[in-house]
Amino acid sequence: MRENTSFILTASLAALTRAAHLAGYLSSPLSELYYRPVLAAARFADEAQIIAHGQVPSGAFAFADPGYAYILAASLLTGTGFAPVLGLQLICGVLTALMVCKLALTAGARPSAAFAAAAVFVLYAPQSFYELTLLSVSFAGALVTGLILLSTWNEDRWGPVRSAGAGLIPGLLAGLRPQMFPLMLLPLASMMRKRAWGAAALCIASAAVPMLLLASQQEARGGDFSPFATSLGFNLFIGHNPDADGFSPAAPSVGLVEDMRRDIHQVAEDHASSLGYSGRTEADRYYLGQALSWIGSHPARTLELAFVKLAAFFGFAPFDSYYDVSRVNRIGPALAFGLPRWAVIGFFCLGLVPFAIWGRRRIMLLFPVVLCLCADMLSNHTERYWLPVLPVQCAVAGAGISLACEAFRRGRRARACIACATGLVLAVPAVVRPVVHIPEGLYQQSLAVRAYQLGRYGMSLDLFERSAVELPPGSYAWVISHQEAARISAALGDQERAGEHLDALRAAEANSSGP
Repeated sequence: MRENTSFILTASLAALTRAAHLAGYLSSPLSELYYRPVLAAARFADEAQIIAHGQVPSGAFAFADPGYAYILAASLLTGTGFAPVLGLQLICGVLTALMVCKLALTAGARPSAAFAAAAVFVLYAPQSFYELTLLSVSFAGALVTGLILLSTWNEDRWGPVRSAGAGLIPGLLAGLRPQMFPLMLLPLASMMRKRAWGAAALCIASAAVPMLLLASQQEARGGDFSPFATSLGFNLFIGHNPDADGFSPAAPSVGLVEDMRRDIHQVAEDHASSLGYSGRTEADRYYLGQALSWIGSHPARTLELAFVKLAAFFGFAPFDSYYDVSRVNRIGPALAFGLPRWAVIGFFCLGLVPFAIWGRRRIMLLFPVVLCLCADMLSNHTERYWLPVLPVQCAVAGAGISLACEAFRRGRRARACIACATGLVLAVPAVVRPVVHIPEGLYQQSLAVRAYQLGRYGMSLDLFERSAVELPPGSYAWVISHQEAARISAALGDQERAGEHLDALRAAEANSSGP
């Protein structure tokens, strides 16, 4: 296979799968329910509406990717709603696939292996799914892949356009995926080695432009003059608290649980405010202190949680506390044909060690994977934070497997086989601690919350009642389903139905208190 052929096949496969996914999205009457609005997406949309009307949202940045609301606002200004940004995200999926192919070729893959790497990325269903959500996953993935490609391809040439791009991309990542901002060190290191001081200055200046704009926006909203959200302490706390499990951001024992009106950041801020910590900066410092205190008091549990997150990062099933992406095959027929996560992770594990041995000059490709893993360890594992490094992992795997095949052909058969097999050790934690499965009742409850956000209160009530039937009686989630069902029933004027739910809650409380 020739290089041009690999690009043509990649573009064709990516465009075909995205077209099929879009067709399913447009034809399904439940697309809104499945794709939006989770609380974070709804909050992005609300902020975008405020910005599009020329107003300033209140409060400092709460999310790790505050720049996304400004992209949505630009979409709204076109007068066509969020259609332009969703279209751009689909285009980003196709462009990222092409960059995966090019990156694999740059790292030493043969054209056939480069196409295989791109195909693995293209056919992973959760990646396609997030391209039609109001979250920054697709943009972040395209930016990370583009920056790695810029940093590794033709390193001897640092012209003005390329140097500016190498700075602009991490500047944008500061507002879309801040944990990836350190990737700016890659092009800067290359420029320093080549003594391209002008290119380095241009790179830094280009990065400063979007960061200064974001910082000024945050200051106007009453926060610090910084492009980053004040959430490090809170993110550390949700990964290290008495209820931490490595997956869920909720901490019920200290009152941190999302409801249908407040996301977890708002709940955390309100909780800290009730304790006398006003403002997000003070609240974040409070949670930072709480997290560090808990870590110091529970070293064994901290290590156990780190192992759980490592197992999830290289796990065989997807997990996201916002969307149950393990059930994407229910959402649309096009997604049902996607590759399972175990195939994607297995592909990466097979190619990782050969790439590390024979692709030493390109070992920097693994930098974003390391940054993502560190972020997982500090907070909790979730699919949408991992997906932006999936393209790089696919490129590394394609190059590594290609290099292993080349070594096999040259007579180093044992070494090639051992190298491929060694990478599978990364999958061992996933066997010992498999990713948790979201029970059907919690899945129905998440859909009930989304239906409520859409204003479809009758559907929300039915889904809450369905979830209550599936959930263990007396459990926290079971109580929430009955409480919300009672509240919605009363608001809809069905007092008898509301009374049934309240009776169920009273009976559960009486049983738990005993005689």
